[in-house]
This record gives sequence, structure tokens and C-alpha cells, in this order.
Amino acid sequence: MQATYVKKVGPIEIKCSDDWTDCQKKQACSKIRRMNTRAQAAGPGGLRNISKTRRWRAIYEANRDEGDRLAADYNGNAYAHPCMNPPTGAQNGGRDMQADHIHEIQFGGDPAGPFMWLDQAVNGSIGTQLNKTGKVTHLTGVTAANCQPVC
Repeated sequence: MQATYVKKVGPIEIKCSDDWTDCQKKQACSKIRRMNTRAQAAGPGGLRNISKTRRWRAIYEANRDEGDRLAADYNGNAYAHPCMNPPTGAQNGGRDMQADHIHEIQFGGDPAGPFMWLDQAVNGSIGTQLNKTGKVTHLTGVTAANCQPVC
């Protein structure tokens, strides 16, 4: 039996990890603010989450695969937060970075970008949390928990 998806409109909460550095939390806040602004600009219906509806799932999966391939080739200099590229020292404190879609593919972002660099642990955590949003089919906002500074 196939799952039935009912329209569920709502905000989601993204949690910052206790063991993240201040810079990682700032990056998470930057991403959360961008997602929230975009969701609110979409109006009362929110952003459609194509990964949660049976009809759009194949399109989402193809877009995600294409987006992952294109992100692997990203060679830009845009950073999620200025703390990632201090005047002295290694980029992102020497931690691994990933190209992140500025507009999430599951919420209508283009697989071809735009992209920006984001800490790999932050990107993975937020991505996992987005995938666990249950059956939220229309995103109306994003809030943060356990992030300092407050997002």
C-alpha cells in the first residue's frame, strides 16, 4: 500500500548541535534565516516540498542527483558566513566544507545553484533534519533551537 500524503502546512525547527563551534552555529543561522525568509515570502501556502509528495518524488530525486553532481564541481568563493574565511588561518578553521544549494532542492531550488560553501557537518545535519520533517508538504517558516547567537 502506498503512503497517502495530506497537505500539511507548517514551520519546522532546525537544531544546532551542542558540539558545534561558534562559526558553525553562525553558518547554521545564516542558512536558517535564508530559508525562513524564502518560506515567508512564498505567502500563506508556503514553499511546496516536492520530496514529500508521491507525484513529485521522482522529479525531486532526479533534481537531487543532478544537484549533487553540480555541487561537487562548485569552485566559487561565496561563504555561508564571513567567519569561514578569516584574514589569517585556514578556511573554515580547517574543517571540511561542502557546496550548499542556497535554495533547497526539495523546496523548489534549482539543481544548478546558486551555491555557497557551508561547513560539511552543518550541511549534513540540516539536510538530515529537513528530510525528517515528517509530512510537511508546504513550508511556512524555519526556526532555530540551541543556536547562539540567536538566529
